[in-house]
Amino acid sequence: MGEECFSREPSVTLEPRLQQKACSQSPVVQTLGVAIYRALDWGLDSSEERELSPQLECLIEGMVGGEEGNGAGSGAFDEGYSEPEAACRPVCSLRQVMALCSCRLVEPSLAPEHYQAVVRALFVETLELQTFLQKIRNAKQV
Repeated sequence: MGEECFSREPSVTLEPRLQQKACSQSPVVQTLGVAIYRALDWGLDSSEERELSPQLECLIEGMVGGEEGNGAGSGAFDEGYSEPEAACRPVCSLRQVMALCSCRLVEPSLAPEHYQAVVRALFVETLELQTFLQKIRNAKQV
């Protein structure tokens, strides 16, 4: 995708000649955005609200359909903030998601190794939790 421009800031912008082109989000990107949001809220009481970094909030809004006028990137002032919100652009592809995530790292070129290590660690923790819960279940049956 040659139309993407990257900067040291965690953002992806389109070249000016392509900004008018509407971005239709992939259902995969939308579903992933919803899954991430739900995973972040998992285990919270319904009265609790998860605090997200502005970058993560913007990424999720862009993934789930921030282009449809839901207030993302409106430039409106939010209570408690002295500056307008940064414009959240629609995220149309997994490549854009990966680029945004990579840009947040000190060494973006090491993103594949970093995120593989993160997924590996989460997988190991999941296995350990599953083993622990199985032991509890077995102990209750005895």
